[in-house]
Amino acid sequence: EPLADADIRPLAAIGSRNTPAAPSNLSAVGASTNRIDLTWQDNSTVEDGYEVWLSWLYAPRCDVACNGDQSYDLVLVADLPANSTSVGTLAHLDYPYGNVTYLVVARKNGSYSDPTDGVTVARLP
Repeated sequence: EPLADADIRPLAAIGSRNTPAAPSNLSAVGASTNRIDLTWQDNSTVEDGYEVWLSWLYAPRCDVACNGDQSYDLVLVADLPANSTSVGTLAHLDYPYGNVTYLVVARKNGSYSDPTDGVTVARLP
């Protein structure tokens, strides 16, 4: 199930007049068993940099039924300079809660763009 924008935005001012344009066309390629190469299109001319976030869905341990109790967790995996369009990062495929999703946002003076569409990477068996 796709993540809602509110689930994946960093907790910061979004939508101010200094907000950079959102990056787009995020893609992921497995470079090795423990590394993912992410690339995206830089659509902003005013960003201070980019942040790459890792998100995963997790549910509390359930003995009988979870009753739909799920939430998302976010981890900042890279803080990059302006004009960045790629990064190699650890694959993070050993999280115990399932598949992971990578997202990228542009930042400018404490404001953040909308995130890219997420790229989901399957968990290792």
